[in-house]
Amino acid sequence: MKKVTSIFKKVDQELFRQVDSLSTSTPYQKLIDQIAPLTDNQRKWFGYTATILFFIVPLIVSITFWLNNSSLGQDINIRQKIIKSIQQFSREYKVLSAIERETVSRYTASSRVEFESVLAKVIKSTSLNLSQIKVTEFTKLSSPSNIAQSQVKLNFTHFTLEDLSSLLKTLLIKAKFKINQMEIKTDMAKRALSGTITIMHFSRGNSN
Repeated sequence: MKKVTSIFKKVDQELFRQVDSLSTSTPYQKLIDQIAPLTDNQRKWFGYTATILFFIVPLIVSITFWLNNSSLGQDINIRQKIIKSIQQFSREYKVLSAIERETVSRYTASSRVEFESVLAKVIKSTSLNLSQIKVTEFTKLSSPSNIAQSQVKLNFTHFTLEDLSSLLKTLLIKAKFKINQMEIKTDMAKRALSGTITIMHFSRGNSN
């Protein structure tokens, strides 16, 4: 409300300044001399016309200009809100993307055969013996999104502690599989480890 009052105050000041300037000008004095012979009724109508021309019209123009500025201000506010929403979405998208990078594997596998191929690929760069690792179960899980999910059970035999550590590191860090459950049995006589690992595999793809 203060902003509106300030605008009209400036308009009034400008109008009074223009009136003072006009009243002391030569054209104004000539105009007074020309309307002096007119009758009272004629001078009254002339005054109405002059009021419209010199006061009402500029006032309407000023109000129109103010309304346009007000509309522009509202438009800027809307744009700022849109920008803030986009920025908020961008921040949330970055967080989700970071979570996805830590969860979703870059290796895709929609069947047991494909998963065995992925497993062979990730283990190839290690010293592990693939013949000591077997895929015993592969279950494709339903998913409402475009993230494919599967649950896989692996059996490992004749492992050393170093072998087990290498396998877990490969599954978790390199392949980005998630371990749900792990059972380990120790053969003290052979100093060997055996057991099962149940993992969850998330990858990009159609879950159907």
